[in-house]
Parts: sequence; structure tokens; C-alpha cells
Amino acid sequence: MKKPACFNLFLVRLRNKDYVQALADFNSAIKIDKHYALHDIEKYPMISILGSGGMGCVFLCHDQWDEKQVVVKSRRC
Repeated sequence: MKKPACFNLFLVRLRNKDYVQALADFNSAIKIDKHYALHDIEKYPMISILGSGGMGCVFLCHDQWDEKQVVVKSRRC
């Protein structure tokens, strides 16, 4: 039952614009079950959350293949 709680807490923190804690909760949920990942976290590990809104979340990520920072937008949040 811990994984839905971590993901739900992530969603609550997103709505409150507490992006640092939201990312920590999101990483906890993904660590328990990769099903909660909103994008390919193996290729694009998350560095931070840049923003969120009605259309989804925007993450600053590290591209493991090209060794650069990229922005990844997810439509599901």
C-alpha cells in the first residue's frame, strides 16, 4: 500500500508547487514500482521538476546517451 501513497503525495505536492518534495515522493514511488514513471527514466533520469499544470509536468532531466540536460514534458500527472 506504500506505492499509491507515495504517488498520491507526489500529486498533492505538485498542486502545492512544492517541487523539491514532490520529486522526492515521485522517486520513492518509482523505486517501489516503475509503473509510476511518467517517461523513460532509464534514459532520462530526473534532476528537478520545472513546473506543472493542467496539461502535465515538466522535468529537467539528464540524457544518459547524449550526456546533456534536456526538458521532458509528461501529459499524465
